[in-house]
Amino acid sequence: MNSLRVSTSMCPSIVTMIRGAIRVCVFRLPAKARSEIGCRAADSTVSDALCARWVGSHSMLIAKFIRVNLALIVVVGFYGMVTDEPYWRDVGHGPWLYDYLFWFALILNGPSGFTAEYLSWLGSSDGDSRFVIQYALWCALLSPQWRLYHGLALWCRESRSKQMVLYSLVIFFTLAGGAGAYKGWLVGHRPSEFFVDKYFWFVRVASLGCSALVLLCLYVVTREPLRID
Repeated sequence: MNSLRVSTSMCPSIVTMIRGAIRVCVFRLPAKARSEIGCRAADSTVSDALCARWVGSHSMLIAKFIRVNLALIVVVGFYGMVTDEPYWRDVGHGPWLYDYLFWFALILNGPSGFTAEYLSWLGSSDGDSRFVIQYALWCALLSPQWRLYHGLALWCRESRSKQMVLYSLVIFFTLAGGAGAYKGWLVGHRPSEFFVDKYFWFVRVASLGCSALVLLCLYVVTREPLRID
């Protein structure tokens, strides 16, 4: 648990980004709230304490997101090995339970899943080895992906102009992902005498588009000021 927490000494940039927002809200707190966190002496002390609590609270939330998605990916990978998915992926098959679980995990973790699958094709030509490499890389890339999401969400809290940048990027990537998924659907459903995974590019491009929506949801979750009961 301690390894997953973001220390203020290790992440001074994150603390700097949110300190301004904390200072705006801190003076609106009643005296009772200040006394409960033990910060009566100086406004800077109150701000630092709230900043530390805010960082710790949302770092714990990000750590939970990482653990939940890690568990999901491990389960999907294990189920794929049990059902001999590497073999069926090479010879071809229609969508079944594994595919639906894989697509769900990919929508939640598009960038890391897409990158892991691409690198696995470069790492091995054997189906079983490629499958293991894919899921090992996916698990390894989960934490950087969600840490990056968290950093972008914190960055967008600094000013309204940065929030507009976030909204613009979300709209752009969502529309681009939708257009790319549509093209992938057309390519996958072209008549062919060989087996073609009709949903291969459709799902993967759509997952990249959905990553912008996941980032927006994370920003909404973490933008509320810290409550002191």
